[in-house]
Amino acid sequence: MQRLGVMIDANSAKIIAKATSFGDAAGVATDVFMRLVDDQFKSLQGVLTGVGSAEILGPVGIVQQGEELVQSEGLLGIFIFFVTINLNLAFINALPLPALDGGKALFVFAEQVLGRRLDEGKKQDIELAFVLLVLLGLASLTVKDVSRLFGR
Repeated sequence: MQRLGVMIDANSAKIIAKATSFGDAAGVATDVFMRLVDDQFKSLQGVLTGVGSAEILGPVGIVQQGEELVQSEGLLGIFIFFVTINLNLAFINALPLPALDGGKALFVFAEQVLGRRLDEGKKQDIELAFVLLVLLGLASLTVKDVSRLFGR
């Protein structure tokens, strides 16, 4: 089950390896992190190609999945939920889209390539357009989540 924004599954709250030393723990953490990064890129690819777009959740759906995870796994579920939310937000924020931090980096890169500063007014207009698109997308996903919640 892949989702852009959040990937939570009650079945994922399992101990996948027990480390016997600090070195083992670092290795396990690196492996898990690399799997999460790989999952994020696969989810993004799915969204861009339209595969799995029906599974995208908005804020209401994310909270609902978090609740299910917490109910099935307790304290470990809360931890997994918060870590997953933070990792996913960091990944999304790093995307090179205006209005996100990755977009700011993209503007800096463009200024370096062009050798001049970009017009601040145009940058603000582009960022505003993307903020509006993000808000429209969130509103759309929220309506979809609420409809799904009430079985419509």
